[in-house]
Amino acid sequence: MKEEDLRAEIVPTCILAVGEWGTDMVEICVKREVAALEAVLEYRARAGASVARCTERWKRSGWTEVKACVEYDMEASAALTEFGEQHAALVARCRAQKGGEGPAAVKACVDEALATGPAGR
Repeated sequence: MKEEDLRAEIVPTCILAVGEWGTDMVEICVKREVAALEAVLEYRARAGASVARCTERWKRSGWTEVKACVEYDMEASAALTEFGEQHAALVARCRAQKGGEGPAAVKACVDEALATGPAGR
């Protein structure tokens, strides 16, 4: 979809979501969603796969949810990089198991395995 089409969807979505609470709430919703959409569009260059996956999964809930998902994935990707050689085998195993679910799911898998100790590795 074109950016202008994505923006055009925001107002009707906010009206449906919070219209019963008045125009002030709709305006707040629109501002929040536009800001979130702008952030998501900026993230495409460095986190395109996460943007696509999170948009598919969360777009119906709004751009704020998509943005949160992408940011969570970006933080998880950075943490996975920091695991480095020390936990490379565990990260590889979790990528094989959870990779299609995104970096946050991979990191959760690694965190769980580390928390359970040697039996989880």
